[in-house]
Amino acid sequence: MLKNITESPFINVLAIIICFDTALGILRAIKQKKLNSTFGSNGCIRKVAMIVSIVCLGVVDETFNLNAFGLIPQDLQKFFPNLGLCGFFAILFIAFESISILKNMQLCGLPVPKKIRQAVEKFLKNFTDELPKNQ
Repeated sequence: MLKNITESPFINVLAIIICFDTALGILRAIKQKKLNSTFGSNGCIRKVAMIVSIVCLGVVDETFNLNAFGLIPQDLQKFFPNLGLCGFFAILFIAFESISILKNMQLCGLPVPKKIRQAVEKFLKNFTDELPKNQ
């Protein structure tokens, strides 16, 4: 049963994105000389909780053969003909971690395209306190 779960492309993408976000969080922590929301106790707890949730939801999907097809927009339904709760939440977690990656890229000083940088800055100003005061 766990073999089916770990072979899911959603799980593989989520694992790669979590690793990438963690690496950027570590670099940002080194640069800022302090722990942050990605690489600190809160970030580690969040990432472990994502992994545990995905595994548990995968077990639920395998056990009950659930399909969360109706939870995604109609335009995307053609790409996901059979989407369980595990895949649905993996997509949400991938989106969440992608925002975190963009945030870490911004705060590490990596070159980010202007429109993306402005959107990330706006998001950070509205929803977090992680944007440095001098920006």
